[in-house]
Order: sequence, then C-alpha cells, then structure tokens
Amino acid sequence: MPGVEDLVRKNSFVTQGLLSTSDPRSAFLFPESSIGGTSIPGDDQVFVFQYWPETIEDSYSPTYGDRQIPGGSHPLYQWTGGSGRDITFTATFTAEVDVGVTRGAFGTRNPAITELTPSARYTVDVRAALNRLRSLMLPDYNGTGSNINTLASPPKKFYLVLQGSRLGGNKDYILCILRSAPITYQASFPNGTPRMAEVSLTCTEIVQQTSTAGSSSIRFIGRGPFEKDGAFYSYRGTVDRF
Repeated sequence: MPGVEDLVRKNSFVTQGLLSTSDPRSAFLFPESSIGGTSIPGDDQVFVFQYWPETIEDSYSPTYGDRQIPGGSHPLYQWTGGSGRDITFTATFTAEVDVGVTRGAFGTRNPAITELTPSARYTVDVRAALNRLRSLMLPDYNGTGSNINTLASPPKKFYLVLQGSRLGGNKDYILCILRSAPITYQASFPNGTPRMAEVSLTCTEIVQQTSTAGSSSIRFIGRGPFEKDGAFYSYRGTVDRF
C-alpha cells in the first residue's frame, strides 16, 4: 500500500512540469486523503509551489506552568505540554502570458500558449493556484450547497513537503492544516486575470491522523527523530563525521 514516502519519492524531481531533473529541490503538498490506496496518486493530487520559498519560519514552543515560591529568586517551572508548531512562508505565483485564455466549448484551456514564454516555469495559472490553496481552508457540504442543515466535512488535512529540509526530523514532511492564507494581488492582465500574487501561508502541524477505518488516530511527536538527525551536527564541519 503506497504511503507518504512513495509520494515524496515520486514527486521529488519532476511534477506538473515545474521542476527539471537538474533541480531536485521542491516544495509541495498533497491531501492526507490521497494516502492509503492501492496505487500512487497522480500529479493532479499534488500541489507544487512554483518557486522555492525565499524564507521559511518554523516556530514551536513548549508550555510550562510556573509556581511562585515565597522568597525564591525564580519560580519553579513544570512542563505541561507543547503549544503547537507553525510553518510560515510566502508563496509567489507569476504568469508571463494569460494561460486562462480559452478556446472551444466549456472554456478549454490552451496549454500550448506557454510555449511562447522563455521558460514554462515562469507561467502558471495564478488564479487556479490561489483557489487551490483557498480550498484547503473550507469545509465540504457533500455537494448540497452551504445549507447549515447538511452534514459538513472539515477542511482537508495535508502533508507539507519541503524537499531536503528534514522538516520532521527524519523525514521531509509533516501533517498540517492551513490556518491562514491572505492573498496579495500584485498585478493583473487587462482582462482582470491575476498575473502575479503572493500568499502568506501559515501551516499548523497536527497529530490527528486519519486511520484507514476513518477514525482519528492521535500520534504525538517526540524528540527521537530530531535527536537522531541532530547527531550529525559538527561545529567544525561535516567532514568531521567521517
């Protein structure tokens, strides 16, 4: 049964035409619901960011309760848990030509138009990218509209993959939910189609993993994987490890 590692290996180099084989670094995400089938999901379920983020902020804080001691110079601190982990970065999307130009019935898009650009990497459907990210914050009402009496499914959980980062200690991915994604439209084509936009993403790591039976399985995260990878650190250089 394919798992997260299978998807990471499959999409490490060439996905959706945005990465060349000479550029293995990639940042992408895919929904948790795509894991667990009998075959590796296709590229249509994987969202590849057009550019590697310029900066990435990774924040985590343990939570301590403090107890004041009369006459003591310091309080006593008792560890109570963790306050959560946020990964924050800005995703940029650009288009040199309007790939939303349509032809034929039902607004069929013309992929050949991107051949007019110096590099296809610099032209994506910015509007579609923004809506794809926005969808990760919204629930689903089973196709019955937004009636409050219908059964709502929560927003999708997804794996955030930052290739080569060891984001999860011994792996390059973590399970997240999208908590915030404000969009800044920086430029548009004459017809109003977005040409350049930035999205400030705040991805919060979660420990509620969905089991194959559909129930929630809580898996807390310990320090073990981070200690093992951290053991390779040497202040005099990596050559000292060999």
